[in-house]
Amino acid sequence: MKKIIFIVIFALFFIIGCSSLRVEKQSEVKNLRVEEGIKKIKLTWDTIKDKRVAKIEIKRNYDDFRKYFKRIRELSPNENSIEIEHPAYLLMEYKVSLKYKDGTESKGKSITATAKHDSVFLDEVDGRKMEIYLPPSYKKDKSKRYPVIYMHDGQSMFTTTYLGNNWEIDKIMDRLIAKDKVEESIVVAIYNRNRAEEYIPYEDKQQQKYGNFKKSKSKELGDFIEKKLIPYIDGKYRTIPTKENRAVVGCSTAGLYSLWEGINYSNLFSMIVSVSPSYELGNDKIFEEMKNTPKKNVKIWIDVGTSEWDPKPRKMIKILLSKGYVYGKDLFYYEVKDGEHFSTSWKERIEYPILLFKGKKLERKVVEIKPEVEVGVSSRTNELSEMVNPVAILDDGVKYSLLGSAEYFSLDNKAGNIDKWGNFKFLQNKDFEIEVKYGNIKKKIKIEKKEINNEEKRLGIRR
Repeated sequence: MKKIIFIVIFALFFIIGCSSLRVEKQSEVKNLRVEEGIKKIKLTWDTIKDKRVAKIEIKRNYDDFRKYFKRIRELSPNENSIEIEHPAYLLMEYKVSLKYKDGTESKGKSITATAKHDSVFLDEVDGRKMEIYLPPSYKKDKSKRYPVIYMHDGQSMFTTTYLGNNWEIDKIMDRLIAKDKVEESIVVAIYNRNRAEEYIPYEDKQQQKYGNFKKSKSKELGDFIEKKLIPYIDGKYRTIPTKENRAVVGCSTAGLYSLWEGINYSNLFSMIVSVSPSYELGNDKIFEEMKNTPKKNVKIWIDVGTSEWDPKPRKMIKILLSKGYVYGKDLFYYEVKDGEHFSTSWKERIEYPILLFKGKKLERKVVEIKPEVEVGVSSRTNELSEMVNPVAILDDGVKYSLLGSAEYFSLDNKAGNIDKWGNFKFLQNKDFEIEVKYGNIKKKIKIEKKEINNEEKRLGIRR
């Protein structure tokens, strides 16, 4: 009996072993190759002959550190190529695997790829990387020279940036130029290294606690830009090498730096663009420096979104006004309703300072004002601001806040009042109207008590 059982077990193992030997190995795509195009790539491979294959899966590496691949497309087994949009100059890894009818999937074949750009090119000075945007006529008209816009945080300025975290400045410039709204200009996007050390021009103990700040290198960066980077750009590219034809742009921490750089190196730039600036970094020392610095021959743009609300840009505007800057002429401020501290918001308004820098319309006039009611709480100071923000719309499309240059009148002084900066206050538990006047333009806006209460509640304000 034992002998029979042994023979049966042996036979079963033999049958199972033989059947496993008969299982065919999973195949892979063969001869995987890549063609690099303008902001796209094309993957090709030999036609799949394995009849067991149900689909071809295309994945892309979305994390250089963890090698995380995300599926971007599925194809039928008879297809042997695919075109994919790809950020220019960004090296990414693609994996092509085969999905079988039995539900299994092959290990996959990988290939790395990058794409080209038709108007943005990589460059470098002393190890400092840059991306350079050249306008449409640059290659055609060899005699023409161009203004230059210098932008900090250069890794995120163009459509070369990964995961959509970019300003799309190349698209914005192309659009403004095509509409003949702005002079053709070169854009130099300067890569950062250590953002905190380079963009905070003062000692900052709080940043030191985070471990990414030993000492400020803002002066070193400013000297490098003045003595090496700008001379290199003026020497290699057909620029107009004058202060009047240079602007500097930065956002967030780089927004702080751009104001500091533009003022301290005012011999280099005629326009400063400070987007959603982090003026609190460096223990608010930028305010003291601006108070003690005479007016410079520069035009300044500062903006902030109400969803990231910070009252300090308003404070900076008041300091600059006290130094002699003229609002609406060489000083502009824009409060963006629902604007966030992110590139998706910044790229929606960056064209306004670009137009102020080199717009084709030399004389502008306000054609409309749109008063907006705003309620904001600073995430940094917890300060509550309730105000009317009259947005001026110019005849070339530029928008900016009128702030202290408009006149405000409460139409019911018993119900509520408003100061010269647009800050309003309820005196009774009821709505009241405000009239905003700028030149010959007048607009009324209703301040609704219930709406303000709801907004305060949403922001977590208790009275």
